[in-house]
Amino acid sequence: MVSGSIPTELGLLDQLSYLNLEANYISGSIPSEVGLLTSLQYFNLNNNFLTGVLPTEIGSLSTMAFFQAGHNDLMGSLPSELGSLESLNVLNLGDNSFTGVIPIEIGSTSLFSLNLSYNQLSGNLPSELMGIKTLTLIGLHENGLTGSIPSELGLLTALKLFMVHYNDFTGTIPTEIGQLHVLDSLFLGNQIGGTLPSELGLCKSLSYLFLRNNSLSGTIPTELGLLKSSMRTLWLDTNKLTGTIPSELGLNTSLSTLRLHSNSLSGSLPSELGNMQKLMFLQLHNNNITETMPHELCILSNEFVLDAITADCDEVSCPCCTECCADEIGCVPTGNT
Repeated sequence: MVSGSIPTELGLLDQLSYLNLEANYISGSIPSEVGLLTSLQYFNLNNNFLTGVLPTEIGSLSTMAFFQAGHNDLMGSLPSELGSLESLNVLNLGDNSFTGVIPIEIGSTSLFSLNLSYNQLSGNLPSELMGIKTLTLIGLHENGLTGSIPSELGLLTALKLFMVHYNDFTGTIPTEIGQLHVLDSLFLGNQIGGTLPSELGLCKSLSYLFLRNNSLSGTIPTELGLLKSSMRTLWLDTNKLTGTIPSELGLNTSLSTLRLHSNSLSGSLPSELGNMQKLMFLQLHNNNITETMPHELCILSNEFVLDAITADCDEVSCPCCTECCADEIGCVPTGNT
């Protein structure tokens, strides 16, 4: 393990192309002299104890393709000079204490992966980021970002992971989301309103859909049943969804987790849910669902496939529920495990 600070003399190594200092005990600030490392292509400072600001001189490293300084205690604003890194493919500054806005200049890069999660960033999600057609990962979760999700998101046709949950985004989910045919994971737990766009059914590679803790209203679109070969996890809980649970959800035979609790869903449960042979967790409590838990679902529970079922047992007859829930007492184990 290396300890101490980064020496300013490092800047004398003008032919250095690879520098990996990850997972050490390096403290202090990043010296401005790193801007003299004009041959540097790989620079990894992850998992140290660095403090101070990110020097603007970092923008001089025009050949750098990989820069990570996550899991430190860096602070201050993100320098606009990051936009000068025209060769940059990977930027990871997550889990620091950066403040201020995301510089629009980052939109001039050729990033594949952008991780600014777990900081204290504010302001809007710049539409300029949507001009980086090479992006496959955007991680901006756990910040204080506001505004709406720009419709230009649909231009990022190479995007596989879009994680912006636990911010303060408002507005609606843009229908252009349906243009993201290789999207694997969508995490949008914020203050998003409006309805669930039926265009989500066009995201043929979608495996993880995390839309909990929003203000979504309206019904669950039947088009989510079109994701039958890809969907693994569907979290729609803690919203304002109404209507019945569509039988088309039963087409998602690869689904392992279905969380629909804490909405205003009503009606009976479709027996087609029993077709989800890989379903392990089903949470339905805090809704207005009535009648009897379908026999087909209880069979999954009896076969030890479905590990957990929660429901409002005073409204739903559920002999196979593992937890019964009520407003007054919360959720109580039934002994069906």
